[in-house]
Amino acid sequence: PFGPGNPPIVLASRGLSLRSCTELGRAGEHLLLVVENQEGTEQKVIWWQGAGWPLPQGRFDLAYVARASSFKGERSLRLEWIGAQSSAESAITIAEVPAVAVVDYRREPHPLPVLKQLQTQGDIQIWCEGKSQKEIGGHSCDEISPAKALAVWTIPPGPSEFRFVLNKAAPSIVYLFGIDPGLATVNEFLTYLAGMVKYALSRKGGQVSAYALAAATAHREATVRLGLLGLHKKGYITILEDGPDVVQLAAGSGQETDDHADLIAQLRFLLEETASYRRYFRTVDANLLVNPQ
Repeated sequence: PFGPGNPPIVLASRGLSLRSCTELGRAGEHLLLVVENQEGTEQKVIWWQGAGWPLPQGRFDLAYVARASSFKGERSLRLEWIGAQSSAESAITIAEVPAVAVVDYRREPHPLPVLKQLQTQGDIQIWCEGKSQKEIGGHSCDEISPAKALAVWTIPPGPSEFRFVLNKAAPSIVYLFGIDPGLATVNEFLTYLAGMVKYALSRKGGQVSAYALAAATAHREATVRLGLLGLHKKGYITILEDGPDVVQLAAGSGQETDDHADLIAQLRFLLEETASYRRYFRTVDANLLVNPQ
């Protein structure tokens, strides 16, 4: 099913091979891949937060979503990576990976004093996004660097973002706090996003960073881009360029388009997906979160 009230269609192509891979984003957190089918036709695919994940070897089947994109005034098709699997069965090699120590503070009634105490112990980074970032003084996803200890203050928006940060920090110990950053509903998210967009239009010439907005809202970059498109369809803004790093905005026409409701339904789906993961994050065994089997 597709159309209003349904998520975007997930498509699949079989028997592909990987031709090239380029890092995107300020921290190289995204990947731009060129894939080729068995007839020799090539296609670019963007993998949001794909850095750190293993790339497919040999022939593989790819699941993806197709969206319209505008970059430097040119309208084009953008394919977004969802998942992949090997096209042919192959032998599985199991490697021993050292387990990361986990300390669980998710049910701590007074987490802030605990965090402050941890900060006095030396080499520790705090991953914190959303409204509480200024108060805590932590780092966003793209600012994380290798450290002995990692404190996860706000709940990640999804498993890919969490795994990306764990791979980037490569800690020997992880402290889980798991504070819910909010902005879980469409109205809350769009209202907050519209406020940041208004500031960008008046102070920054309408230029925004998609990954900076993702950190400020504590949501996935794909959710932010869909939210910007929702504001565009509502007539609040005009998206002039939708680049991989920077999005150029201008004042909107004030006219809502006919497919605005459909886009809001897609945005609601992404927000609910994040909310579902955050509920899971709060209740699942802490060791399984950091050291999945």
